[in-house]
Amino acid sequence: MLASAVLSTIDPERVEPMVDDAPLAPRRSTSYVTAFTPIQLIVTEVGEVAVATRPAGGAVHFVPGFPVMAWPMIEALLDTRYAPLHGQGRLAEQSVIVPGAMEATLTPLMQAVEAAHPSVRVFSLPSVDHPVYGRHIELGVKGAPPAVPDAYRMLRSGLAQLGIATGPELVR
Repeated sequence: MLASAVLSTIDPERVEPMVDDAPLAPRRSTSYVTAFTPIQLIVTEVGEVAVATRPAGGAVHFVPGFPVMAWPMIEALLDTRYAPLHGQGRLAEQSVIVPGAMEATLTPLMQAVEAAHPSVRVFSLPSVDHPVYGRHIELGVKGAPPAVPDAYRMLRSGLAQLGIATGPELVR
């Protein structure tokens, strides 16, 4: 894990104290982590997140560069350490996998759903090499929780009217 690697690279002899108005950049180029003390590990289901804090306040979170690993780590931080700061203005999202679809074919439907439901946004996420669905589009709506179900019903109804086959539904 990255957190373990970060912790193992810290040499207490090279840690330089920082003053409140010091910049975030380290004073030595030997280790980017030495400007931050202390290091704390937060254990998540996927691995460990290293958290470095500045004496003047603030924190830097170190996670792996792989989204599949970093996403749940950041999610765990948001759900624990930063729980009071998130969730205001929460959005709901519903989508469906549309195998083999072309975005140009779906654009008029997407525009109609947004025109009829101005508080939601329609999204399309194309994928060309998914291991299960192959070439497909994840088509959905997101917005304020009360507005999403009606917009999603309109989207699904429009797909049915166009005769477009759909795959599994996703709800977030």
